[in-house]
Amino acid sequence: MKSVKRSTARATARATPSATSRTTGVSPEVEQPAVGAADVAGALAERVRELEIKVMFLERQVGGQDRAMLEQYRETERLRTDVKRLTAAFDAQNDGQGNADRLWENERPPHY
Repeated sequence: MKSVKRSTARATARATPSATSRTTGVSPEVEQPAVGAADVAGALAERVRELEIKVMFLERQVGGQDRAMLEQYRETERLRTDVKRLTAAFDAQNDGQGNADRLWENERPPHY
């Protein structure tokens, strides 16, 4: 009976995740394959390539946004110029007397 208990205890100890490996003395979860210098260099090269792609994408996005903002600025300036021109034309037609409301009062609607 004692031999059965000992073998069961050994099997339980090997099956538990916290059991240490007989060869290295490290638990099985911690054991990882050795990483060589070539693997590290390859991983770093891949990471650098990914970062360069992201930088290229961001540079393209920033350039597109710059062009869009410049176009909006030009459109805004054109609209300001148009508003100033229309305001001046309206004031000239109105003779600058401030009677803009009365200007259209005396006109007959087109359906009469």
